[in-house]
Amino acid sequence: MGGDSVTLSFSQEIPADKLRAAIARDADVKEPVIQYQKDLVTGGAFLRITLPSDTGAKVVGALVKDFPEAKFQEKESQHIGATIGAEIQQAAIAASFVSLICILFYVAVRYEFSFAVGACWRFFTTS
Repeated sequence: MGGDSVTLSFSQEIPADKLRAAIARDADVKEPVIQYQKDLVTGGAFLRITLPSDTGAKVVGALVKDFPEAKFQEKESQHIGATIGAEIQQAAIAASFVSLICILFYVAVRYEFSFAVGACWRFFTTS
């Protein structure tokens, strides 16, 4: 759990598959999460890449070297520790169980309790 999140500005958008290939080749990082996003306030676009821990600087260097036409500039770099990642995971699991109980209650009141049990059972048996 945890990792690095790097935000870059750019002048030319590069396809995500080319970025992914360059990151895997030059920075030896497998499966980065690459997202182009638009700032609703300023209207500007930026690139956010989520990576494993301690690989942010290496990835930024590889992208700047491989795609000079994009003029990538690092705007923000964050390190998310494993403790925070574990807290988010625990909160997500708790929220899932609370929502499941709410669904159980709603279906039991609206229809029948046996339908509610069946819906919850299906939730756990579906992959």
